[in-house]
Amino acid sequence: MAAHDLGIDPAELRLRNLIPEDQLPRPLATMAGLDRTWQTELDGGAYGIIMQRCLDEFGWEKKKKVQGRLIDGRYHGIAVGNFVEGGAGGTFENARMTVEADGTVTVAVGSTALGQGLQTVLSQIAADALSLPIERIRLLHGSTTLVTQGFGSFHSRSTVMGGSAILLTADALVALLREKGAKHFGCEPGDVTVSDGHVRHEKGSIDISAFAGLQVEQQFENRKLTYSYGTHAAHVSVDPGTGHVEIVDYVTVDDVGRVINPATLHGQILGAIVQGLGSTFLEHLQYDENGQLLTGSLADYLLPTATDFPNIRGISVGLRPCPNNPLGAKGAGEGGLIPVGGVIANAVAAALRSMSIEPRDLPLSPSRVWRLIRQATSSNQNHETSVISR
Repeated sequence: MAAHDLGIDPAELRLRNLIPEDQLPRPLATMAGLDRTWQTELDGGAYGIIMQRCLDEFGWEKKKKVQGRLIDGRYHGIAVGNFVEGGAGGTFENARMTVEADGTVTVAVGSTALGQGLQTVLSQIAADALSLPIERIRLLHGSTTLVTQGFGSFHSRSTVMGGSAILLTADALVALLREKGAKHFGCEPGDVTVSDGHVRHEKGSIDISAFAGLQVEQQFENRKLTYSYGTHAAHVSVDPGTGHVEIVDYVTVDDVGRVINPATLHGQILGAIVQGLGSTFLEHLQYDENGQLLTGSLADYLLPTATDFPNIRGISVGLRPCPNNPLGAKGAGEGGLIPVGGVIANAVAAALRSMSIEPRDLPLSPSRVWRLIRQATSSNQNHETSVISR
């Protein structure tokens, strides 16, 4: 709205107002009543680089030509939005590793798998840190009987906190294996290496299964949140006769610090975008005049499916690692969701600019968009009639 009033390209207005990288980290305001020991600050990032990458991938300059135009009976509009996502709350997380008689390592962690691919990601971190094939990692999660203390999964913290705890525990286990190996070989721990499931010295090699029962536990503690960030851009077309909004193109580019597993990250980002589009277009808790919920089942409460929004592109990069944890990772579970409603509403507003329509409520269902168009059309007609009468 400000860009329209000032006659500035909305993307240019946003680029001008992004925090420069040389001003990061940047403290954030703390709400009254919160624990002041939490250091809430944007931890670092190249916001302008990421936004420009999104605009380039989206083809912003080329698509500006369709802004507000009526093409084949549909009004077209584009919009862009930025986001930051706080993650890694919960102060600490524990992990425990145990060497088994079959040469595997059991890894227990307080973080909980909720369908986000956590087993794969944490097993990968453990395998890399121990220089073991991932098949030799057995991950146990989500129970405080497995570790001294555990916080679980929330606030995009599982990989950052649980993964960092695993990394510290792996370092401790490797150090202990080197000590045990030094005693066996009669040398200094610094002369021993641990790799591929073996404790090695120039005198020989021992499979780690020889140290079955060896166990270590470590805790990772951190009071600084992580802040992933990114930019979304959307191209929509609106049917003025039905109010239907079609996603012609949707692009997101985000920076999550160090990318641990690209496949699971990509799935989470795309899934979050679809969730955001669902709440933008479909999902609505509706009540009658007596307060009776009318959308109490999935027969009435609409959820998005994979075929509803086929034109989505997500790009995740590891441009600026987080400085506040040993992984360099940032929480990324909701980054694909945060700006969706605003971006789509702005794109619809851009498409219907000639009617001075500015959506301010979700969902943007066909019936609601149709009513906005009809109200604007009726208002314009009444205004024209009033002018003629005068």
